[in-house]
Amino acid sequence: MRLAWLVALCAILNLFVTSARAQTFTSSGAVAIPDTPSNGVESAIAVSGVSTGSLYPRMRVTLTITHGACDHLDIFLLPPGVNWPGGVISATSQATAIGAGVIELSTDNMGGGANYTGTQFVVRGDNNFDPTASATPITSATAPATGLFTPEGQHLFGTAIYFMGANGSWRLAIIDDTPGVSGTLVTWSIEFGVPTTAEAALLDFGANNSQYATSGEIANGTTYNVPFTAKTGSTQAVRLYWCNFGSVVLSANSPVISNMSNCSATLSGTGPLPAATAPGTYAALVFSVTPTSPGTYSFVFTCSTGDLNESPYSFAVTGAALALPSIPEIQVERPNGAVLADGGTDFVGATSPGTPLTLTYTVRNRSAYSLSLTTPLAAPASTVNCSAVVTTQPPAIVGPGYNVTFAMEVVPAAPGVWSFTWSLWNNDPDEDPYDLTVTGTAVAPPPECDVYRGTAVADGSVDTLGASTVGVPVTLSYVIANTVQHSTLTLGAMVVGATASNCSATIVVMPAVSIAGGATDLLVIELTALGAGPFSCSVSFTNNDSNENPYDWTIAGTATPPPLPECDVWRGSLAIADGSVDTQGALAATVPHTVTYTIENSGTAALILNGAPQLVVVTPGSNVIASVTISPSATVAAQGTTLVEITFTVLANGPFDFQISFDSNDTDENPYQWTVSGNGTAAPEIGVTRDQVTASVVVYDGGDDDIGDGVSGSPLTLTYSIANTGNAPLNLTLPVSVTGASNCTVAVTAQPNAVVPAGSSTTLVFVVTPLTAQSFSFSVSIANDDPNENPYNWTARGQSTSIGGFSGEAGGGGGCSTGDGTPWTPLMHVGLVLLVMVAARRRRHTPAGGSAQTPSSPPRRPTAC
Repeated sequence: MRLAWLVALCAILNLFVTSARAQTFTSSGAVAIPDTPSNGVESAIAVSGVSTGSLYPRMRVTLTITHGACDHLDIFLLPPGVNWPGGVISATSQATAIGAGVIELSTDNMGGGANYTGTQFVVRGDNNFDPTASATPITSATAPATGLFTPEGQHLFGTAIYFMGANGSWRLAIIDDTPGVSGTLVTWSIEFGVPTTAEAALLDFGANNSQYATSGEIANGTTYNVPFTAKTGSTQAVRLYWCNFGSVVLSANSPVISNMSNCSATLSGTGPLPAATAPGTYAALVFSVTPTSPGTYSFVFTCSTGDLNESPYSFAVTGAALALPSIPEIQVERPNGAVLADGGTDFVGATSPGTPLTLTYTVRNRSAYSLSLTTPLAAPASTVNCSAVVTTQPPAIVGPGYNVTFAMEVVPAAPGVWSFTWSLWNNDPDEDPYDLTVTGTAVAPPPECDVYRGTAVADGSVDTLGASTVGVPVTLSYVIANTVQHSTLTLGAMVVGATASNCSATIVVMPAVSIAGGATDLLVIELTALGAGPFSCSVSFTNNDSNENPYDWTIAGTATPPPLPECDVWRGSLAIADGSVDTQGALAATVPHTVTYTIENSGTAALILNGAPQLVVVTPGSNVIASVTISPSATVAAQGTTLVEITFTVLANGPFDFQISFDSNDTDENPYQWTVSGNGTAAPEIGVTRDQVTASVVVYDGGDDDIGDGVSGSPLTLTYSIANTGNAPLNLTLPVSVTGASNCTVAVTAQPNAVVPAGSSTTLVFVVTPLTAQSFSFSVSIANDDPNENPYNWTARGQSTSIGGFSGEAGGGGGCSTGDGTPWTPLMHVGLVLLVMVAARRRRHTPAGGSAQTPSSPPRRPTAC
């Protein structure tokens, strides 16, 4: 599997050397470093668009930090997919275990010096992209450490991208482990690329022990520790891989093995040093080693290379040889190399409640005989405040000098101390079973505050409301959630409306002070817009969320006016304003006059007339008596109307006045009132009726007179009475004008008198002959000295039939019957009586500035036949 990784890596590298040499990614901004060991800080860089697919052979990290005491700082690099143990970056968790895959760049270096300025971390003792430059260990640096340095975790730094990949989120973690001095991460960047020359590299991809994944780079000038125990006197194969991570052919020659101690060593024929290695390729380099006696053995390998800054390439090899015991001997480690005694305790340190933690244990056989692990291989028990399971069991047999691993997953249940035990049954005669207690402390994580009103309301955002109405309270329910289990969200001061515009707001339901992890509570606010237009209101509350304290937002919206009635009064087309005077002009004294007003609701809500006991009140002033003869409706729908009719009589010549008023729910015109005034005088008053057998038909000024049916070619006689109901003579201008005859001929056979005394009448007679069997009409106009009905006009209309369809007389007063002789006269008399009764209840309309006038739309006469 490791070999397959190397094949894939070199194939990718071989592609890359023909493409771009480097890519650089930079952080987005400065980050404050907390001056506390209990809470570190992270800065992330998203790496994407890697042209080779996922891997680069070399990387460089450059950073600038302002801090007055660099020896307070611990700086780490987290590759993609690597997390801090327990999820909490702190000096406490760092002291317990840095965590698998976390790269240590620099911890507590440079004494009391200030600042890292343009500090570049590179792998090995050289600059990755400029082979002519060299780097020094960061542990030897002096502030401000400008230039090239190798990190403390040089081994993992050089191999991280082989296994983590370049694409993804790279994070820089910084802990200030000694309070007293604050600082800032100004910027940092990460660069990937290949050298522009040949680049020698020696790797161990776990080939020497498939269960021991060192998978690291053996840098020039360093020591390779053989990861297994050799048997004294037995030849062992140590397999490494000679790689060219450069962009041109790497030459190598003159291999020499020297300084052999307690061993003999040679280059194996199955893995000689290649004379030339193409860019992006590798070859196996195999050493045959035979330890002479128990104890440590070592040797040095040196060769000349075409690498400009690594020739010669030299490294030491060291290992351990034992005269292994003749009985199985078990040893357990976590992490690899840290021995845990049988019956002892594995202290895990700080963890997070509810968060799974994987613990990987190494089981080593330190004997010359096979170590057998019996069923159950690894069994957790005695759990306290946690759950624990084995996720990967070890193999049943561990060969002499070899090691295996097994993994367990523990989930702390709640904040506080947790523990469990496990046992490993085996054939070690004095450590069967191998028992261990595992313990740690679950630290309550910080809470996370979120607010919702249907959808999320982010900290610092604007919650925009829908339609709002001025003066109408709106109830807003906000859910405050603590989304982190095993934490407690503590709420402080809750302030609503500290900044408010065109609205008022109050809290009607207050949330609890404490909200448990995964729980919610309710904040209910009642807001009222004060006027039409935009409004806004601030909401804020303090809490113990680490990065949303205080949590605040703005409620905003636009208010529209509430639906209100709006009262208007009209007389015809004349608007009568509240508080105004409706001047009637000169009217005949001692004669009843009728005026009709339209009450209109032009608003958006119903208009309610709520006067009691009368909806409309008439208050006489002087020289007049007045009363309501037709009352309006009590409710007027929005955009609707109703009528009120007032009848009044001026008592004598001279000025008169009276007041009309009504109460309503109009907000600014209640009561609505106006004054009616005018002048009583001697004046004629014209009125016209058409005579019939049983009753007269009122003919209104400007209206129509429906004269019924006629027979084409047969003359009709129409007799009209012109009455003067005023208190002065009525003067008529003769002759009477007849115009607009349609489908008929008209002749005036009797003109009226020129002067009609007060209280008297005169007669006007027409003879009308329809021409064809269809509708016919003509117009009449009488000039006179009525002050407001001059001239007096109307249009006579009828319907003509053929000779066979009608008999009798229509207008002159004989009789009416159907064509088959059925008498209709009695029915006609009843209709005419009803018509006259209706006409008697009608009153004349008074226009602006004039005397009494009859309504403009007369009732239609019943059809005779």
